[in-house]
Amino acid sequence: MPNSPDFRKELTRLFQEAEQKGLDGIEVEAGKLHRHVGGYPGPNHRMPACVQVMRSEMKEGDTVLAEPPSGQGASLKIRYKLPRIPKPVEKEVHEFFEHYRGAAREMRKTPISVRSRLNSPRVDESRIAPLVSGSWRSSSSFFQLVSSS
Repeated sequence: MPNSPDFRKELTRLFQEAEQKGLDGIEVEAGKLHRHVGGYPGPNHRMPACVQVMRSEMKEGDTVLAEPPSGQGASLKIRYKLPRIPKPVEKEVHEFFEHYRGAAREMRKTPISVRSRLNSPRVDESRIAPLVSGSWRSSSSFFQLVSSS
């Protein structure tokens, strides 16, 4: 009987295969994914787990092309954009912003006289400016900042 890690592993394999072919996207249908992994159709299918994995792998720019009325059926079809950003990188970016968001909250609680002593002249504001100006979702400036350190 397949489980969520089996569906995720196969979906990841499909992404990698499509990326190696140079495709800019891949369309995946839940029924076909489940058939390939095994156990579908059948009385003990795991379609809800398959659909849940497919939805959990969606990122910004991915599109649901077809959806069954229940939302949990074999006809769910999603177009995933390629290349995929690995989850660990996505997690690191999220943690980076969460850390500095928390630091900003703490800084607001600090008296102004202490804040002026905490400001470091070593900070190169020209490297940080692209992160603050414009959209914070602009990942290219973030990765430039990280890679130049």
